[in-house]
Order: sequence, then C-alpha cells, then structure tokens
Amino acid sequence: MNIADKALSDHFVITFSLDLPKPSQERRTRTTTDIRLIDKQNFKEMLSATLSSSPPDADVETQAELYISNLKEALNHHAPSRTRNKTTRSSAPCYTLKIKQAKTRKTYCREKVVQIQINSR
Repeated sequence: MNIADKALSDHFVITFSLDLPKPSQERRTRTTTDIRLIDKQNFKEMLSATLSSSPPDADVETQAELYISNLKEALNHHAPSRTRNKTTRSSAPCYTLKIKQAKTRKTYCREKVVQIQINSR
C-alpha cells in the first residue's frame, strides 16, 4: 500500500494493488430471428394456406397448438433463427493501475501534440 500527500487538499491519495485471479470466461448462447428479412406477402400467403387446411371441428387448444406450430414453421422458413455464442468477458487482461496510467499518459501526449500543431500554424 502506498499513501501519498500531494498537498493538494486535506485528502490523501491511497493506491494499492490486489493480486486477484482473472474472472473466468463464461459463454452465453443467444438465438435471434431477424424479422425484417421476412417478405410479408409470401409470409401471409403461407399462413393463410396452412390455416385454411386446419380441421374446423378440432377443439380450441388443438387449433391453438396447430396455429403456433404453423407460425413457427413459417417464421423459420422466411427468417431462420441464428444462434450466436458470446463470451461475457473479453480475453484482454484485467484493467490495472499500470494500464490506466499508460492510457492517461497517452492521452496527455496526444493533447500536447495537438497543441503544438495548433500553435505552429
């Protein structure tokens, strides 16, 4: 642990580092369907054809299940679903104090270069 008194205020800067293991990578599976790809006219015709062929004397639950299965089939036909695997954490090293200091220094240097270029014009 390091305590520094910069005499900037009545507060002290305390810096420390923790030796913690990197969190494990978890993979998430996500299934999506892009419904913008669906040709509405063809989709409508396909649903109409399947609904007109359903038995009229079936009970409500059977017709609902048939409608849902036909709707899923039509959606998969016109806009197939895609499954993507994504890691919840990137494979980059954890953000440490050294990385933060290096990024701050880089930003400072870039700003100095821009100031010099503006002043030299």
